[in-house]
Amino acid sequence: MRRYSIFSVCSVFALSAGAARGADTLPSQFTLGRYVPSDAWMYIHAVDNPERQWIEERWEKIGQSLLDSGVGDDIKNLVMPMIPAEHRDEVHAGFDRMVALIKGVKWNELARHEFVFAERISSGGLSYDYLVLMRGERESAKQNFQGLLAIAKEVAGLSDNVGVQEIESGGMALVGVGARDRQTEKIQPSFWLFKKDDIIGAVMSPPVVKRNGSMLDDVRALLSGKTSTQAIVNAPRFRAALSRVERPSDEVSFFDIKSLVSDVRGMFHIVGERIGQDNKQASANIGAMARMMDLVDIVDYSITSSSTRSDRFHTDQFTLYQTGAKNKPLAQMCLTASPLSGSSSTYRRTRRVLV
Repeated sequence: MRRYSIFSVCSVFALSAGAARGADTLPSQFTLGRYVPSDAWMYIHAVDNPERQWIEERWEKIGQSLLDSGVGDDIKNLVMPMIPAEHRDEVHAGFDRMVALIKGVKWNELARHEFVFAERISSGGLSYDYLVLMRGERESAKQNFQGLLAIAKEVAGLSDNVGVQEIESGGMALVGVGARDRQTEKIQPSFWLFKKDDIIGAVMSPPVVKRNGSMLDDVRALLSGKTSTQAIVNAPRFRAALSRVERPSDEVSFFDIKSLVSDVRGMFHIVGERIGQDNKQASANIGAMARMMDLVDIVDYSITSSSTRSDRFHTDQFTLYQTGAKNKPLAQMCLTASPLSGSSSTYRRTRRVLV
């Protein structure tokens, strides 16, 4: 018991000292955040850290062992007996073709240096935009993009109603996949792959835009460096949150919960207007869901930084609650949770603060 107490005191001291080094800008190795629009409610950014090399090498060995294990043949042998005899040759050829396409991408190099995932409300107001950015090895970027393009074309070819659109613009290669009008041959992409230098990215969003710009438009503008569009790393709200936690060397995760709840409320409003008052049951259901949002609308934002140092993994999380949240049952439950845990290989500090 005495040894545990000493360890706890030392852990608290070490974590508190680390938190004091928080700054409102990310370390220089976090470069891809410059291309994420500031209105993303979710922003997750991981980077390569030499301190984690031993972990990454083990994961690569596991992945390669899986590819070399022959599991693909096992799956094929399991599935084939279920396929009607007259279609087996076709399915067999398609399976082999897909395996070859998958092997055409160097997956372990695709996001070797950086990986970003972001999400925001779509410009139509009823769905979400998703963004993935990856910075890998410059030497294999072209091959990997061509490999991903080949996979996209193969998948699109499974249906006559899906088409592929390729564009070269502003030093970027773009590939759109979406519904195809079989009469006009016009394609409305809802999924985009793109490459600029050693950055490969993907955007998934509705093809119909009713207001503002699309996620792809904003990302392309940020990549060009000639835009008034604000990046999330320059947004005062994100920078204020970042200053609350220890500077990351592995990953930072930012969740703007207040913005998300506001977006969901906006969705309910749009759906409610479309339903109208005539459909009383549907209107009542929308009203009930809106009231439920009031109960869970307690968090302003949450941010977590992660670092690996000397074979130990550290996380520092800060959650800011909204004014008046303490009067809501969910907030009371969250605020009474244990704030600190630690082990010989992992340190974690969690702080929950009311405005």
